[in-house]
Amino acid sequence: MPDSTGPIHSAAEITPHSTVVVGGAQITLQQLQQIYTELTGKSESISKYYDEPVRLTLDDIEQLHHRLLQTWEQYQIVSSSHSFTVYYMRNTKDQFNTFERLKFQIASGSEPVESVFLRYEFLVLLPNLTKPQTYSISLRVVSRLALEKRMREGMSSPFCLPRFIRLMGRNTGSVEIAYADYSVARNFLSVIDDWFKTIPHSAENKFMKFLQTYSYWIPRVGRFATVIAVTLIIMGISPRFIGAGESNLLMFGQFFLWSALGIFVAYTFAGWSTFYAEMAIDSWSEVSYIKLNRGDELEISKSQRDNRFHLVKGICGCLGMVVVDIVAKLTATFVATYVGPP
Repeated sequence: MPDSTGPIHSAAEITPHSTVVVGGAQITLQQLQQIYTELTGKSESISKYYDEPVRLTLDDIEQLHHRLLQTWEQYQIVSSSHSFTVYYMRNTKDQFNTFERLKFQIASGSEPVESVFLRYEFLVLLPNLTKPQTYSISLRVVSRLALEKRMREGMSSPFCLPRFIRLMGRNTGSVEIAYADYSVARNFLSVIDDWFKTIPHSAENKFMKFLQTYSYWIPRVGRFATVIAVTLIIMGISPRFIGAGESNLLMFGQFFLWSALGIFVAYTFAGWSTFYAEMAIDSWSEVSYIKLNRGDELEISKSQRDNRFHLVKGICGCLGMVVVDIVAKLTATFVATYVGPP
């Protein structure tokens, strides 16, 4: 039988009418799979994960539901059942056994949705078989917006949180299909794949992704550039305090200590400012959500405002480094003019 651990397309060429010879008897692959399932009590499964920043609505869930029902019509279904489970941010959930009940009750909620779990189970009687086979489809879609909020509220240290969220909260969807016949499972997986492509996605911001990839360089480059700028400023005013023919060690020591202090202060303030910019850039995220009720709409609006605010904070953080350099220049000009030997 097909190896479920290999690539999904490895058995794509197998047809329902393929046959094999077992003990001198020629049987179809469907019959062989049924024998294997009955002897071992196990079923094979295929799964797939999705990373796209989806914007799922109730209409999208309804579309998937009808697509799966239409796919069922191709087979002889003995019995079937399905359920819809909605998980909320405050550790509560609602479970519905029909889509009509889900559609009727879900809009009245005020708690943001964290994920939606859809499960379909059905018995299929395939050609050349006398006993129906069990199949199950488990599909979960996660709101990245709600997941990020939960992780922010649950973690005490805010410094490594944005990058940690991007790594841990990447998957927005997953599907697992337990099957007895691979061709049937592959057909349903193809339907779900096509459905995921039709869900609205957040527009990809390549510039922000580039900045987030290399955001850890912002404090390093900022501090380095500030030290160079302040050093050049100090070199520019040094002839005012240290003449070519002078050998006043006291003045030289004072100038050296004050210069070192100025470089350290500029380096520290530039580090704070650019680190603030790094955190703001890392906190920006593509808005990926599930919108089923009023609570979701409020969280989506808040997330969009937060994204704009993070961009402003990032710009202010980078400008802070420039302000440090300007202040250093003005301070050096004042010192060279009013302080020190005439």
